[in-house]
Amino acid sequence: MVVGAFIIGCGVAIITLSNLGTSAMGSTPLVLSYAFQPTMGTFVAAINIVFVVIQLAIARKDFRPYYLLQIPLSLLMGIFTDLAFIIFGWISTGNYLFSMVDLFIGILVLAFGAWLLKYADIVMVPNNMLSLILSRKFNINFGIAVVIIDVLVVLCAIALGLIFFHQLIGVREGTIIAACLTGFFVNGYGSLFEKLRAKSTG
Repeated sequence: MVVGAFIIGCGVAIITLSNLGTSAMGSTPLVLSYAFQPTMGTFVAAINIVFVVIQLAIARKDFRPYYLLQIPLSLLMGIFTDLAFIIFGWISTGNYLFSMVDLFIGILVLAFGAWLLKYADIVMVPNNMLSLILSRKFNINFGIAVVIIDVLVVLCAIALGLIFFHQLIGVREGTIIAACLTGFFVNGYGSLFEKLRAKSTG
């Protein structure tokens, strides 16, 4: 769980440092970090804890005690996001091509962290757990629920950017690319792992 949270934090930081936007889940925290003093990592932790509270409100008696593990996971993701900005702060985006390379590296890193958490099967990241609860409660497809949550967070970021800065902050083409490719790469890592495991046991 700790390793997965660290890698996710690194992915979010690298994507953001590409200056082509940030991940869907990082969009609102990024705008809030510009508007107020706390760091982006602080708001990453906060918004994920809010997701846990929403889960509790929706699931009620179906909310399992171990779901609370999402809270320390959220705190770790926030801490590691800030740490990753320090580690990768040297990244330079002198031109659009380099920015796009940084973006894709960040997406690959983010997807790997998400896959590790999925493979560990201890606890899901809060936005995905919220999507799962919504899909069960309202009988909708899990993938559609994920998209709904992502869109709502991005719309919130757009609204906050317009309110505080009268412009878009952190939402650019990179946000759309990350939203489209992250899940694809998570599945890709899973398929690759299964092939490697089959080879090693075969």
